[in-house]
Amino acid sequence: MGASTRLSDPADVTALVDSIQARTVASLPRAELVRRLSLVSLGAGLAMMLVGGVTALGWFTGTYDLTRVSSGLASMKLTTATCVVAVGLAILVKRSRRPGARVVALSLAGGVAALCVVALAQYALGTTYDIDNWFGLDPGRVGGDPPGRMSVATACGLLLLCVALYLGHEYRYWASQMCATACGVLAGVTLVGYLYGADSLYDIGAFRSISLTTSLSLLLGAIGVVLRHADEGYASLISGNTAGGIIVRRILPVSFLVPIVAGGLVVHLQPDDVADETSGLIAVAASLVGFVGAGLVWLQASRLRSIDLRRAGAENAFAIARDALRAQQEAEQRTRAIITASAAGYLSFDLEGRVIDYNDAALATFARTPEQVLGVRVDKLVARSSPVDGDSDRSALRLYLDGEGPLPGNQRYEATATSLDGRSLVLDVVLWSVEDEDEGLGFHVFMTDISGRKQSELELRRANDDLANFSAAMAHDLRTPLTVVKGFASMLRGNLEGRREEEFVARIEGAADRGSRLIDDILAFAQIGREALHREPVDLTTLAEHVSAEHVVASDRRADVRVEPLPRVPGDEALLRTMLSNFVGNAIKYVPDDRDPAVVVDSVLDEATGWPVIRIADNGDPLEDTDRLFDMFERGAADDRTVGSGVGLAVCRRIAELHGGRAWLETSEAGGPRFCVLLSAAPAVRPG
Repeated sequence: MGASTRLSDPADVTALVDSIQARTVASLPRAELVRRLSLVSLGAGLAMMLVGGVTALGWFTGTYDLTRVSSGLASMKLTTATCVVAVGLAILVKRSRRPGARVVALSLAGGVAALCVVALAQYALGTTYDIDNWFGLDPGRVGGDPPGRMSVATACGLLLLCVALYLGHEYRYWASQMCATACGVLAGVTLVGYLYGADSLYDIGAFRSISLTTSLSLLLGAIGVVLRHADEGYASLISGNTAGGIIVRRILPVSFLVPIVAGGLVVHLQPDDVADETSGLIAVAASLVGFVGAGLVWLQASRLRSIDLRRAGAENAFAIARDALRAQQEAEQRTRAIITASAAGYLSFDLEGRVIDYNDAALATFARTPEQVLGVRVDKLVARSSPVDGDSDRSALRLYLDGEGPLPGNQRYEATATSLDGRSLVLDVVLWSVEDEDEGLGFHVFMTDISGRKQSELELRRANDDLANFSAAMAHDLRTPLTVVKGFASMLRGNLEGRREEEFVARIEGAADRGSRLIDDILAFAQIGREALHREPVDLTTLAEHVSAEHVVASDRRADVRVEPLPRVPGDEALLRTMLSNFVGNAIKYVPDDRDPAVVVDSVLDEATGWPVIRIADNGDPLEDTDRLFDMFERGAADDRTVGSGVGLAVCRRIAELHGGRAWLETSEAGGPRFCVLLSAAPAVRPG
């Protein structure tokens, strides 16, 4: 009976899933932490540019101490320093939202990647392209690589950073962060070698002569790329608002750094001769312990995050289900309160037509107690029923319950019943069927006792019939003396030809004619609306052309009536003809004598409703107090030549109202009067 808020409905299930996802996603990132990590990314890019810039300055000024950490270590090449500055700048530019930032960042990364590919090609092919030693600033070393050429490890690390930047621009954050992490591992291994003094980790094979500053720059670049989008990819675990994120932030650095720092302390606290022999082994062991420990911490943190998300989803689902159940209960309570307070009677039936629910208004309608209503079949309450818009003596519900008809849909009909106190009732019934998951199929009705209204309608119909009969009798009784007056006046005028009294007799005849027309107009007005409208498609264009032609022929003036294409509307053709005839006739009749009548009949669409507005405009003088002209016996400006009873416009307004519209008078663009009729019950369909 109440408004349903069941979770089994597809729309409710979708809303539930969306709400759970929204809450879950909202619990993942910590906005403040993401902002801080983004600042760390910015700092890493700036530090990378600073290291590369200082190194380049050392090469250009000949201050070679700026190109290396100490004289015993390898220096960062000028080519490498330039690439480091470019990658750091690309990381910074990548943060900008300006239109050209993407192009600049990708251009910088693309240039660095090209240099790295060329360097790797030289190593692979054993050739030299003379593009490494810019300005000849690097003197090189005997037996070493060609002057200015970056090492294979450096080229690989920078190339990984460039690929990571490109993938980040393509929103492929997982792949981007994986490439940056690979570069970070490469740099980390080299830094561990420098920390332990193990040359084998940075001065053998592909790692030959990679400098400490280069390793530091690569590590900074990896940090800058990974943390640039800390809320995306696998880096979202770091900024996540879950137990896994907290563990990563607090334990991962410790699990990685403690073994490496401890191993470094062990190496440096041993005698030099022992340290030289064991430093490499300790470095490898410490690195393995650090990387494996970090990996295990990351794996467990990921699992904890998954558990947290599932738990949060379950909690959210429970909270939403609880809210939905509470909303359903509140909706049912509101529905029950509305039904209880309703002035209309409410009954609910099962499939066998027995009453299973009711309200107080229904008990009052049938003058019964709850025990006399519950479980009673509908045919014991309602004697006979018939649809409002049909001829059947039984409603669809009765036919269905009697096994003679299909399941009824929504329906409205009138039914008769008898209350226990002997009153005959006429009920306006609204029926609908509802299929409930718990209670099955049921029928619900709202019914209103319209017995008083029916009695009033009957009395009004009788009064109207009496009034019509009285009007017809009065018209007959009034016409008889007017006919006698007109007959005797005609006889007198024949005997008074040429005499002064002939004018008086002519006026008597004119007054009798006007009285007869007034009686006819009043009778016509009284008859309008007494009978049901005969609605059928009416071609207003053809109708207006016929009416206009009749008035042009009957007029004693030279009139021009132009009919524009009008819509085809449903209506009573006889009444619409009367309305157009009155409008066109008035338009011709009331144009002043100093000009020939020019009438235009057209139509427009009403902006508010989209229904057609029929307009009849003439070239007469503008009229004032336009609302008064539609009242009975009111006329516009007229002279002795114009005749009328002042009923025509009242008839037009009544016909417009019967068609669901209205009539009014306005001033046209040319300055003359224009009568308008809105036929709101008719669709605005224009001829093709």
